[in-house]
Amino acid sequence: MLGVKEQEYGPSDDESPEKMESLVNTYFDWEAKVVKYPTKKQIIAELDLGRPVVIPLDGRVMNQGQFSEPGPDYHVAVIVGYEVHSDTFVVHDPGSLNSGKNILYSADKLLGESFERLVEQKYLSEPQALFTVLKQDQYAVPEQKLDSENG
Repeated sequence: MLGVKEQEYGPSDDESPEKMESLVNTYFDWEAKVVKYPTKKQIIAELDLGRPVVIPLDGRVMNQGQFSEPGPDYHVAVIVGYEVHSDTFVVHDPGSLNSGKNILYSADKLLGESFERLVEQKYLSEPQALFTVLKQDQYAVPEQKLDSENG
């Protein structure tokens, strides 16, 4: 995806949810939809259906040693799971210093303080995430298509 992104938009560290939505919908076997003000409940529902969620984050707020200090102001990672007992999202982040897999982020911090700083710093106009799903022809169960009322 990085090669397509750089060809389409030029080099950059991380893109906005809107640009990622356009790239995914144009070039890949996935559908993507920007969801404004995503809730923990919505994200968990997507994960329960096997759908990864792409989320912008403030690396300075979320840094737990996986970024060079102080961490990036704006960064993007993929939520792939949720741990109920610790109220944390399981995140894959290939831009991190370690393996980038199975990093645990506090759900409240990710959807709270991290989003607040991104809006405050004008990286986002409001909290947003990118919900994804394989295109319809890739499904065994036809109902697993993004529905417009999910946001």
